[in-house]
Amino acid sequence: MREQDKLHIRENVQAMYIFELLMGWLDRSILTPEQDDKIENVFAKGAAVNRLYGEMMESYSRLSERLHPGKEDDADVEVFFNCALDMCEEVGLKMYRYGRYYALHPEAFPAMYDDYASYYLHEAGQEQSADAPV
Repeated sequence: MREQDKLHIRENVQAMYIFELLMGWLDRSILTPEQDDKIENVFAKGAAVNRLYGEMMESYSRLSERLHPGKEDDADVEVFFNCALDMCEEVGLKMYRYGRYYALHPEAFPAMYDDYASYYLHEAGQEQSADAPV
């Protein structure tokens, strides 16, 4: 196996590991307190994702009840729901990979970034300084 392929596999495993920690699917007791503080469980009580997931599940239940009174599930709604979660996973994993790549290769970051950042910082009423983290 080529070194590049091994690196790609390692990055995928790292991305999945972080994703599964974020989702609360792994036992966090294996983490040191410092690591646990740095990797949020996005489904923790009060977290934005937890709230959004709750709203989605309530909507799912109402929609399923309207479509099939007396039954709990609807196959098409279930597909819709699962696809939405799968899309979020795919985007999250790609964001991890791009973040890792550009952290290691900042010179390769897309050239339009400065214009993009300036526009959105200006819209938000903030000015961008050369040494300020964005």
